[in-house]
Amino acid sequence: MPADTNVFKTTSTDAQYVNPDFWSQKLQKALRERVFMEQFARKDFRGVGKHNKRILIPKNSYETASTVSEGVEVPVSSLSYSQVEVTFETYAISYQVTEEELLSSFEFIMQDIVDRATYALASAKEQKIMDVLVSGAGTVYYANGKDASSIDSSDTLDIDDIIELQRQMRLKNAYPKYLIVHPSQEAQMKKILVQNGSILLRDDVAEMKSNGYEIGRILGLKVYSSNFVKTAQEGASSDVDVAKAIMLADDAFVVAYQQPAKMVKGAPNARSLWIDITAYERYGVAVLEPNGIGVLVSAI
Repeated sequence: MPADTNVFKTTSTDAQYVNPDFWSQKLQKALRERVFMEQFARKDFRGVGKHNKRILIPKNSYETASTVSEGVEVPVSSLSYSQVEVTFETYAISYQVTEEELLSSFEFIMQDIVDRATYALASAKEQKIMDVLVSGAGTVYYANGKDASSIDSSDTLDIDDIIELQRQMRLKNAYPKYLIVHPSQEAQMKKILVQNGSILLRDDVAEMKSNGYEIGRILGLKVYSSNFVKTAQEGASSDVDVAKAIMLADDAFVVAYQQPAKMVKGAPNARSLWIDITAYERYGVAVLEPNGIGVLVSAI
């Protein structure tokens, strides 16, 4: 027989008063991208605690020696220098919580704020580094030798493109060691590594393995994948999605610090009893050696 119309169910209006909610004491963190580009930088701490708005890094050049005939004076070479200017900027994020909420909420809320702020600052730095590298690269190569106006959807990442960018950078006396690709380029690379029965793998040209942030190696380059790799729409009609992978040599860019990451918790507002919680840091990013940076643009 069917249930009576007065049957008490979980959907009944009064069920909320007798069916308690249970809140987990462990917060589920949102998925987030790894941040790791800072490890490739030269780090300069000379600005920490100093009252200045920028730091200047001297940069030298090299001369060429020549043969000297017997009895002839050695010609004097001039010493020349340039400089790299790193301007400090402040990056910050702030939250506002009432004191009552802090007293009422779960104990993990404050730690969650710290965790979220830390990641927000780290990801801002990752994006800043990527912007600086793309705009300051000494070599930009498009897949299949195309350019920004001629690239099309078929110009995906290929091993020949990696070899060509390496060649162009080495002609400028740069020796790249790292390749940072977009996840879509990563998928293209994995297809390269296993093509034709894994011939490339057997020849030790490449290997696919995960080691921390590193996803593998190819042609002597340590390969990393990041969602922070810059993307754009290019091509004749600006309708081709492209990613701008970064090929790096050592000491190609610098991160100079003035104020390491810090979190400040304010006193409760006298009338409203809310509290400001702000995290901030101050640093600058600049290219040291443009020829040590290559950008590999391909369709994704």
